[in-house]
Amino acid sequence: MGKREALPLDARLLSDAIIELNISRRNVSIYPAEHPAVRQSLAKAYGHLEKLFELRDEITIAIAKDTIIVDEYYLDRKNPVFREFALHLNRLNIACLTFTKGLSRDEIFSFHKILSEKPSELNEEIITKRLHDEGVVHIKPGFIDYNAFVAREGTERPGSDASTGKGLWERYVYGLMTGTLVRGEISGSLSSIPPERLAGIINQFNTGEFDEESYDRVITNYMRRSSERALSARDMGRLIDFINHLRPEVKRQFLRSTVRVTEKELEGVRHALAELPVDRIIDFLKTINDNAIELPETLRNLMERFAKSANISFDPVFVGDAPLVDDFFLDEGITELLKRGRFDEFVSETYQEDIERIISYEAGGEGVALPSELKGDSAEEITRAFYFEKLLEICLADSLSEEDYERLTGELLGMVDEFLDTGRFSCLIRLFLMIEENIKRDRFVEPSRRVRDHLFCNDFIGRLMESIRLHGRDKKEEVMELLDRYGEPIIPHLIEVLVEEEFKNIRRFFLTLIIHFQKKAIPYAVRWLGDERWYVKRNMLNILAECGGIEGLPHVKQYCYHENIKVRTEALKALLRSGDSYGVEVLEELLNSGNEEEVELAIRLTGIFRIEKLKPRLIEMLKRHARSSLDFYRKIPLVRAIGEFGDPRVIPLLKEIFFSKSLLFRGALDGLKLEVLKSLKNYPVTGETRDIIEAALRSSREEIRREALELKRTLLRSRR
Repeated sequence: MGKREALPLDARLLSDAIIELNISRRNVSIYPAEHPAVRQSLAKAYGHLEKLFELRDEITIAIAKDTIIVDEYYLDRKNPVFREFALHLNRLNIACLTFTKGLSRDEIFSFHKILSEKPSELNEEIITKRLHDEGVVHIKPGFIDYNAFVAREGTERPGSDASTGKGLWERYVYGLMTGTLVRGEISGSLSSIPPERLAGIINQFNTGEFDEESYDRVITNYMRRSSERALSARDMGRLIDFINHLRPEVKRQFLRSTVRVTEKELEGVRHALAELPVDRIIDFLKTINDNAIELPETLRNLMERFAKSANISFDPVFVGDAPLVDDFFLDEGITELLKRGRFDEFVSETYQEDIERIISYEAGGEGVALPSELKGDSAEEITRAFYFEKLLEICLADSLSEEDYERLTGELLGMVDEFLDTGRFSCLIRLFLMIEENIKRDRFVEPSRRVRDHLFCNDFIGRLMESIRLHGRDKKEEVMELLDRYGEPIIPHLIEVLVEEEFKNIRRFFLTLIIHFQKKAIPYAVRWLGDERWYVKRNMLNILAECGGIEGLPHVKQYCYHENIKVRTEALKALLRSGDSYGVEVLEELLNSGNEEEVELAIRLTGIFRIEKLKPRLIEMLKRHARSSLDFYRKIPLVRAIGEFGDPRVIPLLKEIFFSKSLLFRGALDGLKLEVLKSLKNYPVTGETRDIIEAALRSSREEIRREALELKRTLLRSRR
């Protein structure tokens, strides 16, 4: 009997399977094999996988850093469970997992148990041997092979980091195109990249460093999963999708390569085209023609034969006298069905009844009951939260035995792990309060301390950090309260996330969380100042600047002359905020440096921190005669900085600037005048400020008139 055809996987069933795999993974890492939480979660994971095996004998998931890919499709990237599971595997350098029919619960347990050990103590060789020794034969991990990259001078892409796996797909594709991969057979890895992702990676490359062979290697490897399998319609379809997502100049190169490669495999192309929808063949031919790619006669005849041989009607369906037009074609069977109006052949009786009920329904005041399949998930979560609250109450009951307390707290910990996935930080806070209350009352002290130890262990805190990353910004107050429960020991973990985080908005949030600890965060920030990465130094200096105190200042001063101006800026902010005179000395030196970037930095910081000592220097610079448009533009930050002081003695100088004229540099001067207007809100209202506003209202520049009108309204309100 031949191998069963691979059917499309049920998306919900697959999602449930991965969620249960992740839950069972966590439970196995915490509890012994006989614990109820372990048994239940393993049973659920096994049950979902068994249902999937009814569709396929083999299920493979690929890992792209924090994303799971199945059949070239991404699973929901916003789902925290998928992300956690992917990151766990990625940390172990696992690029894919293959589950095969015949899998047992014991194999799932052994797999989780092996992978729950410290990542530093695991590698491909150890994991493979342990799986073999434990009899795990129906779960096969595929590992990221960093030896596949040849470290040749000039071939490493800037910014790549082989040690961390950052930019893995980018480096993999780049290595393939430059021919720097050690091993030849890589199609299995390349084909797991969705078409649009592969196109996005290649669109970033400088194509000037590639030749024809570079493009041929990508096409050859992407069209096949392995050299043993014939070319399929799916391979051809993925290739077409990939080419359609390329930028124009790259698209032509890959189209030429496609022609070269497919010409050598006419038999495989013939089989693939026979299964491919005709509209896709037509679109692909159009793309080839639009890019002026010449097809060999044999290949063109083959493709045109399939395009012309399709029994498809391109005639529109008429509703009355009007054609029904859409952006897809219907085959003759469906067209005839629509003409006859026999919808019952395609639409079930139950479905028609549902439609009729919807059409006839009149909304009233009564509530609408949701079907059980729609409210099941939310109802279960609400029930779990309610159950959690009741268990907490029982744990505070005087009649509870220590044995029951240990059993209940074990169940509570398992539920907290689940609640982290949805960001229910309040549940964790209540758990803290419960164990603190029992310790305070001298009840169940040792079991309560064991619960605290679990909440403080690195594995749990790692999951907590990930939950805060995903949900924390929406529940900031809860997160702050929770972090206060952890206290100073949580600061290093927050900083580790900050250091490695890619997204700017999440970095800002974690900076806020760290700064919340004020002076307690200073020693940890000082330790990280030694990191070689400039952005790490900048963030640590920002923490020192915001947290205040003199403890970190000796470590800050050396960065006032750092080669990266962003690092210098944060170092100066830290000094100026603490009132250290050394910061003022550095600013004065920068003002006289002659370096435009340094001068502008000094001007800006002088205004922000209102350094009175340097204000006369800024006014002197503003009075200088402008000889070019650049001179006018350079005065804009000066006006902005001087405005921070709000000194009324400067108003005559501002009036002189606003009423000045220039035939050659009118545009630049208007930009300076607009900045003068904006700065007036910082000064007291005088006759001279009114003169400036009235003149601005008559300006030919719309933005100047608009700013003046807003200022006048502000003045009128203040007079009332």
